[in-house]
Amino acid sequence: MKTMKKTALSLLGISVLCTLMLVSACKKEAGPAGKDGNANVKVFMFYNKTLTAGNGVIDTIPISTGALDSSLALMYYTDSANTANKGIWYSSPGLGRLGAYQTRNFFLGIGASSSFTLSVFNPDGTSYSGSSLKLPQLKVVVVPASSYIVGKKEDVDFSDYKATMQYLGLPE
Repeated sequence: MKTMKKTALSLLGISVLCTLMLVSACKKEAGPAGKDGNANVKVFMFYNKTLTAGNGVIDTIPISTGALDSSLALMYYTDSANTANKGIWYSSPGLGRLGAYQTRNFFLGIGASSSFTLSVFNPDGTSYSGSSLKLPQLKVVVVPASSYIVGKKEDVDFSDYKATMQYLGLPE
């Protein structure tokens, strides 16, 4: 009986040792590194909006109050008067085409969705006195805060549309 027990324990020990050797001998091949993702970045497009004095663009996006409070929200627009350079995107807040006006925006979380307002003013901040502005495209980009490292200055100018889209890996 003792011999059978010793033999069984020896076989078990040898089996465990062989299994460990086999597992440690297997190597995983490292695949190519993937691109940094933007899975949590959300982009909302709005088309053919008009800005006038006292009447801004007001719309909603399906982002909850909590998600909005813990995210970076950016806004960009194109100006239909800029027919020579259709690919120019302006950031809001900021000066518009030729510095003729400025835009300001704000976001308001309202439960399961959030609203935003885009308004136009004269460059000096007074009530807008120009003609209505037609915006063929308005883009809202919402980036969760986990995409940013606290205390580190990013190497991107978020007021530059192309640099921001490239940094976030989004199509223009």
